[in-house]
Amino acid sequence: MDADENLQRGPAIGGGGGRGAYSGGGLGHCAAGAIMTTQRTTIDVSTKVTNREVDGVSVVAPHGRIVFGEESNALREKLKSLMAEGKKKIVLNMANIEYIDSSGLGALVAAHLSARTQGVSLRLCHLGRKFQEVLQLTKLGTVFQVCDTEAAAVASFAGQHRPMTEDCAVSHAYESETRLVVR
Repeated sequence: MDADENLQRGPAIGGGGGRGAYSGGGLGHCAAGAIMTTQRTTIDVSTKVTNREVDGVSVVAPHGRIVFGEESNALREKLKSLMAEGKKKIVLNMANIEYIDSSGLGALVAAHLSARTQGVSLRLCHLGRKFQEVLQLTKLGTVFQVCDTEAAAVASFAGQHRPMTEDCAVSHAYESETRLVVR
């Protein structure tokens, strides 16, 4: 498989430790924010994280890759700053995530745990098919509240403890398990 074929396969979930996760096809090892090149293709691997307020909910939209290193740190720092500002309702819109590896998943779990300890509610939305499959396989689907759309995620905060629509799902087994640990 050459570099162009490797890139045309679309968004991916990886387990290759992050840097250089698109292996093969002449793509090289790189640092966060660097440019990887082949004879035919240039790829910017930096992660941009934007946020805005929608109906009192902070919507965070990472763009690019969430992998080991600076890419996952950018997301982690953005969430940390929002929680420090006292934001209690956060939606992670994952629509523009092209790739996430095990370190990226770890960053999401760490964000979820940090949010819970600070009384912050966190929702994920716009997960791609592969991302949804990985959450199911790793049983992380039982940890996160996942909504199909950003609008559904924002609206789900109206019924804080349970989603109001079928567009959002949360594992009630995890909620029960958490209550048992807290008591």
